[in-house]
Amino acid sequence: MLPPFSLYCFFIGRMADEICFFNKDTLIVKAPKRSPLALRMVVLLFALACGVYICLICLRQTRFNDKIRFLNVRVIEEQPCSASGMKNLEIPNVHFPKPKTFSSCGFDGFLKRKVDATRGWCCVALCCTPLSRSDCSDLISAINGSRSSIAEMRFEPSDPRSDGSEVHSSNPKEECGCNPVRFFAILSMQRSGSGWFETLLNSHMNVSSNGEILGAKERRSNVSTIIDMLDKVYNLDFFTSASKNECSAAVGFKWMLNQGVMQHHKEIVQYFNKRGVSAIFLFRRNQLRRMISLLANSYDSQAKILNGTHKSHVHSSREAQILANYKPKVNATLLIHNLKEAEKTIAKALEYFKCTRKIVLYYEDIVSNRTKLVDVQEFLRLPYRELTSSQVKIHSGPLSKQIENWGDIQKAITGTPYESFLNQDYQL
Repeated sequence: MLPPFSLYCFFIGRMADEICFFNKDTLIVKAPKRSPLALRMVVLLFALACGVYICLICLRQTRFNDKIRFLNVRVIEEQPCSASGMKNLEIPNVHFPKPKTFSSCGFDGFLKRKVDATRGWCCVALCCTPLSRSDCSDLISAINGSRSSIAEMRFEPSDPRSDGSEVHSSNPKEECGCNPVRFFAILSMQRSGSGWFETLLNSHMNVSSNGEILGAKERRSNVSTIIDMLDKVYNLDFFTSASKNECSAAVGFKWMLNQGVMQHHKEIVQYFNKRGVSAIFLFRRNQLRRMISLLANSYDSQAKILNGTHKSHVHSSREAQILANYKPKVNATLLIHNLKEAEKTIAKALEYFKCTRKIVLYYEDIVSNRTKLVDVQEFLRLPYRELTSSQVKIHSGPLSKQIENWGDIQKAITGTPYESFLNQDYQL
């Protein structure tokens, strides 16, 4: 029979799997062996829980980042300009150009043609750009010709920022991003008063008419080059002395009918209608006076009466008188034919552009009735301004004092529909 203590140890051994005795007073009991399967299950469940937790955190961060990116796009995205408050019929004629080359200095278009002549820095106040001395002088002349007052311009042989000063300029064009702009083209014939009329338009602070930009043959060699020039003008990427720092409400140029208009009239009409370009037709009623002006201007282009300089337009009475002293001789034999051809050209042009938004003006009407200029401003939807020009009329007074063979012209024209041309007179 086992002693009581030994019996107790026996039961303990059965429960704990093993009992060891070192002596009568000391009992060492080994911990029971746990099942390996249970431990593995515990570890597996713990790992699974950790994995689920990590996945949930990753999903939350991904959703949060996506929301941030979406919000950033909405904040940075540029809001489109709208022609609110305008009649539906007017919306196709309103534009919001995004010029690519118009810099803060306002003459990037000019500099693009001078890119290979960098020798120094041409500066307007604190706005400087790399340019040669001669090209800087050309730029100064071009800008001074379009402004009554301008900040001092200078040429710096070295980088003006070498002293650590900041060279910058505010860009007024940025403020005009959503300013509505209308496109126009002055369609006319040489010596019809288009130069004078354009100076009147350019006296408006919100109008930029860029002159006879298609006068050079290489710019109108084909319809593609013509379209490229039109795009530059209407995208505000074409710089001339007419370009202004103020917000433009109307942008255009002067275009003679014999400079590709009649030859490519189908493509041009299509372009005008597609881009909403308005046509301003300007003609002379008295084609005989236009013919005299053509002959005199052609003579001066060769003779250069004014100190060796040819001037199509003058700004002083003295210069006008000098040029008016020349009396051209008109071909009386071809006179009637030439007058008819001029009339046919005008009629064809109006027929070609009959489906284009347009206004038809006559030089004589503007001279005698300045309210016609109000009509033009209303046509372009401009804020009203008093328009002025410093140009002086060259040929004024009776025709008898302007034509060398006056008697022959009288005989050729008397009794024809053009007889009234002999007596019409007006003052500018």
